[in-house]
Amino acid sequence: MEIICENCNTKINVPDEKIPKGKAFSFNCPSCKGKVTISSKDPITKNAAAPAVFSAGSKQPGAMICHTESKLLKGMVEKMGYQLHAPTSHKEANSILRFNSYRLIIITEEFEKVPHDGPSILETLQAATMDKRRKIFVLYIGSNVKSFDSMQAFAMSVNAVISSDDFVKKGEQLAEAITGLTNEYGISYKVFFEEMEKLGKSA
Repeated sequence: MEIICENCNTKINVPDEKIPKGKAFSFNCPSCKGKVTISSKDPITKNAAAPAVFSAGSKQPGAMICHTESKLLKGMVEKMGYQLHAPTSHKEANSILRFNSYRLIIITEEFEKVPHDGPSILETLQAATMDKRRKIFVLYIGSNVKSFDSMQAFAMSVNAVISSDDFVKKGEQLAEAITGLTNEYGISYKVFFEEMEKLGKSA
């Protein structure tokens, strides 16, 4: 299982057989020597009924929907070819983000307003290192944005923004537009990732 150190963002591969089921455990990061703690509530320690874990090599890409009414987005995103996680809190979203390589994360204004201790999922992604962030297409849906306004997206450190009104009125059309944007994004980094792999470096 791949775990990401919260201190330095180093990816650490921990053999599944060494992960205690249903118990909290901790270890020192081999890179920064900081303490990495996995609580008993983290997805990695749950039983076989836990949701799938998405890695960079998963046959079907993973997406995370951060919306208080995730069912409104579920059908659309599944038609786009993604398997889904739909956390109900910022704490859960931040926790499962540590163990999954998502291609797409959708965050809505409603979810951002859900009370939380610590950073929201949007704040976590905004603060993420480039090696982690560049692999995820982040879409924000809110009432205070203009659909596909690149400057607003840049200001929010997301890849694209869609207004709530447009999402309600043009759901199916937007799905096609989002698919096009994510495909373009993937192509733009494809050569970069291939070259980094040839050099034996992590992208």
